[in-house]
Amino acid sequence: MHASKAYLALARPPYVKIAQYGRESWYSVPKDYFAHAGKLAPLLLKGHEKVQLNRSSMQRIINWLDLNAQFFGTYSWNKDEWRQSDPNGEKLLRDHIRRTLGEKLAKQPFAALVNVAIPSESRILKAPLAVSAGGWGQMGEGRWKGVDDPGYKRMYELVQKAIKPLPHRDIAGTCGRDKGCLCRSCWIRNIKAERKVRLLTNKQQRSSEGPSE
Repeated sequence: MHASKAYLALARPPYVKIAQYGRESWYSVPKDYFAHAGKLAPLLLKGHEKVQLNRSSMQRIINWLDLNAQFFGTYSWNKDEWRQSDPNGEKLLRDHIRRTLGEKLAKQPFAALVNVAIPSESRILKAPLAVSAGGWGQMGEGRWKGVDDPGYKRMYELVQKAIKPLPHRDIAGTCGRDKGCLCRSCWIRNIKAERKVRLLTNKQQRSSEGPSE
């Protein structure tokens, strides 16, 4: 499983009660799973560790819990969450953070700075951005007043460069790997492609031969 250590530590009893395939309750009981069953939602509602969430943020977490606390956002065979850092791009990003926001932040783990699945949600972009612009405003009133700020734009550009593209992409619902197929369906796509080439070749041959007498 490609899930992060943070997810594996959180998405387990007593914090989160997930309905695991083949291991659900023998019969249905009200509130036996999801947001009602775990302790995470009640803890956040009570302001655990002085965490204060607005209504929208709390609802987002409850929705996630009620959708069985999924880790991946899609059923793709090549998930954006699997992307890794690009060494050269990461160095450029850290150097820029060091110059603009300080050494302490620049030394943070890559996963604590960059959201590889949704770059615009990266902590390094959200933390300095004003709350009024959709950020977290964790640096005074917000180092950047909006996403049009040159500083934000430059950081966003470097965040994108710090993420290495996936080596494969989904093709017609398959994993897109001619070797080491994960979906066990790439052979169907390949056969269809070969058939299309044969039909096109036959058509061209007939055209070159001209009309029959």
